[in-house]
Amino acid sequence: ALNENNPSPAGALRDGLKVAPDSWLLIANLFLNLNVNEEASAREAVELAKKLKTRAMLSVDETRRLVAAHTTLAQWSEAAAQAAIGLARFKGDERLLAMAAVAEEMLGHTGKAMSMLESVVEAGTSRIPAVHNFMGLAFRLGRTDSVRKAIDRLLELQSDKSERLELLRLSALVHYKHGEYAKAHQTARGLGDLVDPSIEEEEGMLVNVIMAVTITGPKPDEEFLVWARARVDGFCVRWPVSKMFRRVRLPEHGLLDLDDLHDAFDSVGGDSRTRLAGFQSRERRAKAGELPVPFTVRPGVVFHYIGDAFTLWEAAKSSRYEDHQFHLSIAFQGPEPKSRDVTRDTPLIDLTALLVIDALDLFDALFKVFDRVAVSRATVGYISQQSNGVLASGVGAQTATRILERINHHLDRIDQPGTESAPLGQELTAFHVMREFSELVK
Repeated sequence: ALNENNPSPAGALRDGLKVAPDSWLLIANLFLNLNVNEEASAREAVELAKKLKTRAMLSVDETRRLVAAHTTLAQWSEAAAQAAIGLARFKGDERLLAMAAVAEEMLGHTGKAMSMLESVVEAGTSRIPAVHNFMGLAFRLGRTDSVRKAIDRLLELQSDKSERLELLRLSALVHYKHGEYAKAHQTARGLGDLVDPSIEEEEGMLVNVIMAVTITGPKPDEEFLVWARARVDGFCVRWPVSKMFRRVRLPEHGLLDLDDLHDAFDSVGGDSRTRLAGFQSRERRAKAGELPVPFTVRPGVVFHYIGDAFTLWEAAKSSRYEDHQFHLSIAFQGPEPKSRDVTRDTPLIDLTALLVIDALDLFDALFKVFDRVAVSRATVGYISQQSNGVLASGVGAQTATRILERINHHLDRIDQPGTESAPLGQELTAFHVMREFSELVK
């Protein structure tokens, strides 16, 4: 019974089990009263479930609670296994499907997770976390049609203002990337209706979206332009030195020389001359072989005029023998790794290896040698970003798109392990990719 010492139902049930430890009724009630989102209770629930299963098969609610307990404990294999058992009995249960998808994704089985979430979304689920997870996977894989479907569904379900702001921001950018300029402008107007113009973070997000959806494409209608100029002008008046958006005024005589350009940049980002000198120094050292920098992170460290690893790869193909700053360098630290049966292993492939495999058209051959391979989540996300970003263009973007298409083609045979999850929409860098790869191979 409930009392001062045990005010909660769980406490009273535990007391009862001390008297009757084999009572199936008490065990079942305690299992259902535990908060499986807390680690200690989740561990207790896992043990109680073992006792319950000696008497009978778990109900759908009990199965969900057991999977949730394993999820709280980050026991992904157990969560996936229990979800699979449940789904075999309770076919099509969307909550179990969504929970199974999370477990499979955390195990690196992105293809299986995507398939599960796709079926949940297609069934018209009202579960916001499931649709949000589906959108996240679709973003990483560059499946923009699926992203748009998820955004539209979330806008129907989501009432939280901050969530709706982010969804409208993403929607405008996706429409723009698909060449749907009128829809992008319309969505930007909808975003403008929702943001509070007195809040710098909200209004700053809006003006950045306005700039993004008007970079190229047909000229927006006059009504949109008047509205957009008013919002941008208003922001610059309120926050003239904002870190979110800054207006640079050029000299009346224009940019006549490099000094004029440096002066313009200095008003926004500080001493551009010093930064440029630093880049030039590092490139000279890299060219001389005195500064070893991993290939994929050289943009932004060695090169100021090359923005990403894909563009660098294409530039490297036409570089001269003496231009060592463009060349791949291969070195082993310690003994070369060995395996008793290398073809049964699942090799973890980094971004540089993907560039080589793509250049030599070896993707199909790769899967003739290995049953499965692994590419880290951050690596896939970075490739997608360089393929589908608003500013993605040129040969580098084409290379990224080609690699992403091959990853999607072989998705069911590519594990995607990860060590950290970047928030949706956060820009990934080559350093994120390298850091995650290094952590995974430890």
